[in-house]
Amino acid sequence: MVVGHSLFRAEVSSRHVLGVGIVLKNVLDAIRDGDWFFEPEEVEPNRYQATSAIPGTPEKLDILAARVRAGLPLWHEADRADYEEPGSE
Repeated sequence: MVVGHSLFRAEVSSRHVLGVGIVLKNVLDAIRDGDWFFEPEEVEPNRYQATSAIPGTPEKLDILAARVRAGLPLWHEADRADYEEPGSE
């Protein structure tokens, strides 16, 4: 399911994004801790939601920031990739 930005507020945690009680280390924590060789854990796309936010918009940037804070990959394979309406070709 593709969702908009309302699910991704600043207070979002990995528990809300993943729907489970897992707290993943994120790249910001790794930098703060001096872990320069940090590689995030693999996360299956079905464990977090895609977004229909238009690339480059404040809405999309908020979602990407929330993903980083939650230790999730920046990109979801089903994220909206361009400015065209989803499904139009």
